[in-house]
This record gives sequence, C-alpha cells and structure tokens, in this order.
Amino acid sequence: MVFGIEVKALLMEKAGARIREYEKEERISTRYKAPLIGYAQADNILFHELYSRGLCMHPKQIYRPGNTVIVYFVPFADEIKESNRGGNVISAAWDRAMGESVMLCAHINGTLRETIDELGHDTSGTNLPGDWSAKIFGPLWSHKYAALIAGIGNFGTAGSFHTAEGFAGCFGSVITTLTVQESKEWTEAELKNAGKILDDAVCAICSAPPWKSALCPVGAITVNGIDRFVCQEFCKKQDQPAPLPDVCGKCFF
Repeated sequence: MVFGIEVKALLMEKAGARIREYEKEERISTRYKAPLIGYAQADNILFHELYSRGLCMHPKQIYRPGNTVIVYFVPFADEIKESNRGGNVISAAWDRAMGESVMLCAHINGTLRETIDELGHDTSGTNLPGDWSAKIFGPLWSHKYAALIAGIGNFGTAGSFHTAEGFAGCFGSVITTLTVQESKEWTEAELKNAGKILDDAVCAICSAPPWKSALCPVGAITVNGIDRFVCQEFCKKQDQPAPLPDVCGKCFF
C-alpha cells in the first residue's frame, strides 16, 4: 500500500483496462482474458542463481535502482489456443495473436510505468523482442523465469509455461523502484535449495516425452530430446520479432 492506495489492485485495474482498449482497435482481431500479474523482489536469490548460470540477466543489470520485478501474463481467448491444436501448420489466429501481442505488451508496459510514475516512483522496461541469444536459445531476459519467481506458474515441457489460465498467451515485465510485496512467499528452506528449484525448471524446459515428437512440424523432438537449433531455425522463418518456441507452440499442448 502506498499512501492508502492498494498498488496491486490499481495496477491490475489499469492493465485490464488497457487490454480492453487495445481489443477495440479496428486493426486488432486477437481477444484476451484478464491478465495475471506477479511480483518478485529484484534481490531474490533465484535471480542471482539464474545470472550465475548464464540463463537470464539479473534485474539489477537492467535497472540498478529497481526493487521489484512486475511480470504479467495475458492469456489468449480459448478459441485462439484451440485453433493451433494439431496439424503441422501454425494457425492464422495463433500467428496473428503472437504478432499483435508484441505491441499489446508495449502498451501495458507504458500503462504500468505511467501509473507508477504517478505514485512517485521510477520504472524501466526489460527486453525487446530482438534481445535474443542464439547460444541459450532464448531471450537475454526471461519473462518466464521472472514469472516462476513471482509464483505465476511453472515450466512445462519444451519451454512452455503453465499458469492458472494455461500456457497460451503473452508475457511482459517492468522493473520499478517501488517496493511491492512478493506474490509468492518463498520459504527459507526453499531458497536454500535455489539450485534445485532451477534444476527442475531447466529439466522441464529441456525435456519433452517422445510422444510429443508427433506434434513438432519439423521433427525437433525425438527420443534423444529436443534439438533446439532445429526448433529455432523453424521459428526464425515465421513472421515474428523473435524465434521463440511460443511462435509455433505445437508441442505445448
């Protein structure tokens, strides 16, 4: 609470309103559900562990004065998710949702930053779609790892991330000087085993049961695991800002 203002409720209200406004734009066809928003302290030991493993930038690298990472997930409408189930061709609705959501996240970031600015605090954006590392087959800053630390959900196979509203949607985040209570209260025992928590996450990201090979349009999933290079090369061919596996998403089902 800041001077009698329930910050989390305010940010949820503002983000939700911006999504509804975005949907009304004539050129936008994607429909979304209400967002999930999580909060994590920038000095959480899990961020240190991620950084030490070279898996994700540290929040303090991006914005040194930052105290809190605000990460959100905006679920796609169910019909968009179902349109991409099965087959070897990415559905038009899914493809369009991925593209339109890049700008939506920019709008949400702007709304969050304006709202926090009015509360007398500063914020910074995190990464752009082009901030991609071919070495780790992922973005330099991971919204999904931030979402894990904020308690929004957990990793599933092949890099999917499952929330209370499923895996189909878009992620974004900002870092702020405002201190907000974490949405997941990690116990001391859990944080002492930070390495094990991330081991489990990485294991999930790098794994996919052999039966999921039938879901991959380019055969990147075999009994030997996931060939990230093949996956990335396929995703690069799609008309999207970054070669995220989410661009295809077939193996997430």
